[in-house]
Amino acid sequence: MIAFFCVIAFAFGMVSSAPGYCLALLAVLAGAYYIYAVCYSSFIRKDFDALLLQGFIFSVFLVYMLVKNSSASFYHALSDFSLVFSGLVGTLTGREISMGVTYSGFDLVCLFIIAFTVTWVFYRKKFLFLQISYFISIFMIWGVYIALWTILAENSILLGLGFIEPLTGPLDYRALLFAALLGEYTLMYKKLRREMGAYKSKVRIKECMGTAALAALCLALYFASSIDPKVPEPITGQRVLFWDSGIDFRTPEHGRYGLDNAGMFGFLPNYLETKGYSCAIVDTVDDKVLETADVLVVINPMSTPDNENLQSIWGFVERGGGLLAVGDHTGGEQIRMPLNAVLEPAGISFNFDSAIPFKTLWPDEFIMRRSPVFSGVSDRQIQAVVGASLETSYRAKPLLIGRCGYSDTGDSENAADGFLGNMQFERGERIGDLILAAESSYGKGKMIAFGDTSFLQNISIAYSYSLINNLFAYLAENSGGTNSSDSETKNARLHSPSCVIDARHMPSFSMDKSGNSVDGFIASALRAGMTAYVNQEASLSEIINETENLSLIVLLEPALALSEKERLSLYAFAENGGLVMIFGMYRSPEATKKLFAQFGFSFENIPIGRVSPDVAPEMAFWNACPLLYMGLPVADEETAADGLVEIWDYSVIARAAVGKGEVYAFGDADFIKNKNLESIDTYRKGNVDFISDLLNEAAGNRPEAVLSMEAWK
Repeated sequence: MIAFFCVIAFAFGMVSSAPGYCLALLAVLAGAYYIYAVCYSSFIRKDFDALLLQGFIFSVFLVYMLVKNSSASFYHALSDFSLVFSGLVGTLTGREISMGVTYSGFDLVCLFIIAFTVTWVFYRKKFLFLQISYFISIFMIWGVYIALWTILAENSILLGLGFIEPLTGPLDYRALLFAALLGEYTLMYKKLRREMGAYKSKVRIKECMGTAALAALCLALYFASSIDPKVPEPITGQRVLFWDSGIDFRTPEHGRYGLDNAGMFGFLPNYLETKGYSCAIVDTVDDKVLETADVLVVINPMSTPDNENLQSIWGFVERGGGLLAVGDHTGGEQIRMPLNAVLEPAGISFNFDSAIPFKTLWPDEFIMRRSPVFSGVSDRQIQAVVGASLETSYRAKPLLIGRCGYSDTGDSENAADGFLGNMQFERGERIGDLILAAESSYGKGKMIAFGDTSFLQNISIAYSYSLINNLFAYLAENSGGTNSSDSETKNARLHSPSCVIDARHMPSFSMDKSGNSVDGFIASALRAGMTAYVNQEASLSEIINETENLSLIVLLEPALALSEKERLSLYAFAENGGLVMIFGMYRSPEATKKLFAQFGFSFENIPIGRVSPDVAPEMAFWNACPLLYMGLPVADEETAADGLVEIWDYSVIARAAVGKGEVYAFGDADFIKNKNLESIDTYRKGNVDFISDLLNEAAGNRPEAVLSMEAWK
């Protein structure tokens, strides 16, 4: 039984904050364990009743998880109970405590409540006072754990607990609760077995296999509940209105550099128009303006709409329109109060706080509730950083939950810093399971709120485009309106060129907004009028054949080799007029060297390092090395490659023709990373200008239709 509970607890991430692959781990471990146990019991001819008991416990627990993941009301009930119980423990101990389901370990408590109940029913024991005392002991253990947690959390460094945090979440000590509950159950189980004495089990392999089939059915239903629902097909010309109450609708422009100067939300309407929507920015939201709208977007409102405009917004949603309300943290009369007024019928409100992940970003710490909004969307495509947490009523459905983070209460006296708190976890602040996005139906329409604007910002759209596509298609689902004539006037925007930065083959750049990310390159692409995409999931073959108006592909020091199909597709893309940029150096992984070799390039084993080139000192290289073409220096007249930039007579950037297209090779894997190109408040203008020239060329270079793989072969 001990092994059984360990498998369940670890596989469902109830002992540590396991990432999404825990479901696959569950299927493998649980299945392997049960097969082993059946075979072992058959060999020794006993313990069939234990197998049957495990099957029932597993089945009931899966039903619990299924209801928890699919029912908003049940999740709210669990969350509220966890907050109330932890608050009660805090009152009794004289310490403020507010813990969500994850950090309080409530799932573990529910697991053992199920185990105790099923065990007593299985052995046909009556629930007398002695048996009820076991259930009381579960809550006593839980309360002691929560009280102990505050001591451990405040003294984690002194007690040397930091070493376990790579294996768990920060301040996550649920393993202690699991050990205590497992010990309590084991003692009870062994006592029951002793009380049975001469009990002879009549359970045989057939009964065990029947229970295994029941568990398999429950497991199948659990997995089925996790399958992404279908995303509605958007209708061309659906009208999206953006209420401008004084927010930043600028886009990156030449002459304005540094990511802090890249604008905020100006690219979003342009992007949506490339997807067939008709967008407009309006300064009022009355009945007349909303009459033909399908989706209304409210981002960081600077003022609260008057009662008449609020009625217009609510009437618009009630008729079938979609409302997207997005705001940032610690707002007051601006942002928070206006959004709360708009969302009043939804039962959703913004808290006066900052929802802060324990790690740099939220990925791997999200709970994405089943919704068309997240169909096919990975954690890193959500791009949430620090926003506000949301308070939701039972009629609202949580969409996105930050599992491992805390709610940092705002400071109403800190107006100079946007009412931010101290941005550090303190006693009494809620820890775990912060609602970051929620949805509520209203009439025929729906309201969706996000407590962070990051995913809609100019640079982030390159990562979050899948989420944005789903979100607007879902919001416009019930509107039924079309404005196809308006969309035809935007025909020029529908054909803007695209640039894909490949992140599927384990590149060396990061997606954490650090100096090793490529946000500065994305800003340059936007300045060139290109739509940038960071591809994390699809193969290059799919990208090349499915991305509209693809003009440029960027591969930055991949550690995972391209497949044969991808390699042929990439070469065909270049031959038909596409542009390819590849980045690497002599110490790069073998996959990068093979990619360079495919186009005739290699590296000379000379570490040039971080220097400026001879001819253009305004440029800079972070870790350069010389390039070779067909085994010869690029500057050699016998080569077919052009040296574009040299350092000490060594070519470090070169160009080679491939059919109608071109390949640009960079002997510096860090050249377009933020630290060498453009970051939040610094930039290298020479590098920006050089990249901009290449991107402008790519933007005007439209490759012919790429041959299908069948035709290529």
